[in-house]
Amino acid sequence: RIMILRRYNANGLVDLSFGNNGTAVSYNNSLGYGTARHILIQNDGKILVAGNVTLTYAGTDQTFQRGVVWRFDSNGFYDLSWGSSGRSLLIGTYVLSVAAYQPAGASSQNIFALVSTISPDDYFLYRLLPNGSLDTTFSGGDGKKDVSRNSSQLLVKDNGFYLLDS
Repeated sequence: RIMILRRYNANGLVDLSFGNNGTAVSYNNSLGYGTARHILIQNDGKILVAGNVTLTYAGTDQTFQRGVVWRFDSNGFYDLSWGSSGRSLLIGTYVLSVAAYQPAGASSQNIFALVSTISPDDYFLYRLLPNGSLDTTFSGGDGKKDVSRNSSQLLVKDNGFYLLDS
């Protein structure tokens, strides 16, 4: 699948000034196909889209998935200054469940992403820095926290975060 992000005007018509005639797309030959799960608009108007990307093992036709966070400028084009050309792959992950970021006024604007591995009981919460790189000061230096359960909701505050399990 190709992840497509569209912006609509208040009157319900596609905003043709956004992206390419109203559409931003996640596919390119080096990153594979994307599936969006969450969209977040940052206070500066930048758009975070969190989801999964399907990649192919080199020299084979076997595929695997990774969690990914894309960031677009408010005009619908990749923010090339963020992560790696507007994308941040979450290493060793499988499927992204939910994402959030620290609100305005927080000491930092870190981005959190909860992902599962191929094992059904392994869930990790990743923290990305405002520049899209993995925060190696989070949870022992590898940028991820083993939370052992899937969560349907993630709320981030300046002094911590909440996960809602069901």
